[in-house]
Amino acid sequence: VSQSRYENTEEQKIKKSDIEETQKKALVTARRGQGKFKENVFGVEKECRITRVSNPAHLIASHIKPWRESNNPERLHACNGLLLTPSMDHLFDRGFISFSDQGECLVSPVADKGSLLKMGLNCERPPRVGSFNVDQRYFLEHHRKNLFFIKYEWECERCRFTWIRPAFSIALDGDNKDSRRSQSNR
Repeated sequence: VSQSRYENTEEQKIKKSDIEETQKKALVTARRGQGKFKENVFGVEKECRITRVSNPAHLIASHIKPWRESNNPERLHACNGLLLTPSMDHLFDRGFISFSDQGECLVSPVADKGSLLKMGLNCERPPRVGSFNVDQRYFLEHHRKNLFFIKYEWECERCRFTWIRPAFSIALDGDNKDSRRSQSNR
């Protein structure tokens, strides 16, 4: 089934449904936006980089820099997306996995390794997913700094601390402006 035929079928299902007309219009508009974004991403990506699934019906065009954080041109930018299967999209959107600029799949230390293995991602031997172009690397840097979960643990004489945050909120060397700003706003 071609992607456009699939999208047309889904749009027809919405139009024939019993929901209110304003909701129908909103859903159709959102689907068309997702369809355009997915079409753009297919110009750069051909398959899920982790699972190698290439059938468009089984792929989600996942924003690297989330829609809510993107400006209008970034929202539909082909390089602000990856084609991922639903389980990999879930992990990526929630910051449990990310990617290095060199194509290493990064697994968050807070991710449940047993669950990831059941989803098809071996944390002991994460896949190399291929290189990224310069625009994709720009968006991936945002993902690693703002969405990817990291875990810091340290101990003192009386207690043990564990801090889990997206990477942007902690600077170990004190040189991260964003971390100083977020700490000063508390």
